[in-house]
Amino acid sequence: MSVKVRRRTEELEKSYEQLKQVNRQLQSHNKVQKEFIDVATHHLRTPIQPTILGCRIKDRDQSELLEVIIRNAKRLRQLAENILDLSKIDSDRLTLEKAEFNLVGVIEGATKEYQTPIQEYDMTFPSTLLSVEPF
Repeated sequence: MSVKVRRRTEELEKSYEQLKQVNRQLQSHNKVQKEFIDVATHHLRTPIQPTILGCRIKDRDQSELLEVIIRNAKRLRQLAENILDLSKIDSDRLTLEKAEFNLVGVIEGATKEYQTPIQEYDMTFPSTLLSVEPF
């Protein structure tokens, strides 16, 4: 019986050492991933604000184009913020706050943003969504 116990103990110790090594590797990969997300987010955010500010110069002939640029720069900024939030969630650093928002405004913004693709594919968008009154 003691031979079986000793053999099983050795097997368990070997398995434990393997698990410790794999755990160290996973921690290292996790650290590299977090660093990558932080760097990627920084590099995404850096050119966005000057783009948005630079587009504030309005020219009547180019106003629609500038609106598209600003809207897409804001989407890129939001994407960077979402990536950063995922990183915070992963490391238990995200704090949530309740905030009121204008749902009709969000729907109108989404509708405006996708108006061109909707028209290109000859689709219709139900306008009744935009006639909802806040309560």
